[in-house]
Amino acid sequence: MRKIYSLFLILFAFLSYSAQATGIFESYAVLNINGGGNTYYDLQATTGNPDLNGANLGTFTAGQTLVFVGGENKTWKNGGGDVTGGRIHYRVYTGTPSGSFSNVNFGFLENLGGSGDQKWGSTGGTTNVLSGLPNGVYTLEVYTEADTNLGARYSNNGGANYKATFTVSNTLATGETAKKAKSFVSEGKLYTNKQGNLSVQVVDYSGRVIKTISAKASTNGIELNLPKKGNYILKLNDEVIKFAY
Repeated sequence: MRKIYSLFLILFAFLSYSAQATGIFESYAVLNINGGGNTYYDLQATTGNPDLNGANLGTFTAGQTLVFVGGENKTWKNGGGDVTGGRIHYRVYTGTPSGSFSNVNFGFLENLGGSGDQKWGSTGGTTNVLSGLPNGVYTLEVYTEADTNLGARYSNNGGANYKATFTVSNTLATGETAKKAKSFVSEGKLYTNKQGNLSVQVVDYSGRVIKTISAKASTNGIELNLPKKGNYILKLNDEVIKFAY
């Protein structure tokens, strides 16, 4: 009888623990671009907001801003599970994923009905992620986390995280900064600090001329209109730029 009672207690404890559950059912990132106000981007959500994953956030020049303001989790809990906090993690890199994540911690915002669903978030971040970045194409990578009594819960796109891209083209820089900034090619466009009418020549690695362009300098970039994907060399006055398209 004692063995049966002990087994019953073990089974009861197991069922009680297994009934506890927590998770994230929606998540968002919040950015402020060029002081235009906070914009919510869907992470693990399908709303009228723009999706962050796969987004092109634009091209930024000197003096412009891309502030990582924060984010939001909507969480659920059942059977004694409890959510106690959370945060959004982010990092910026060019090329291969690298560097440590920064974060903005979440506070409790509100209960969503009486079922245990809650909203956690923050829009208190002030970091301009463009600060100190040289010209180039960058990835903004983010994921969110919820603290629970059953361990951390993540909204991370199945482990791949959520990623958007943006371009830094400091074509509005002045003085010595402008003189030293190098031209570059991104997504088939030439970005340069050079002014006036430009003569551009694109050749392949065998030296065959692919394209010759005469164009006026533009902060929006110069479209090269290359015929196909490949590795190329661009000649612009005293600069030689190797790039892949």
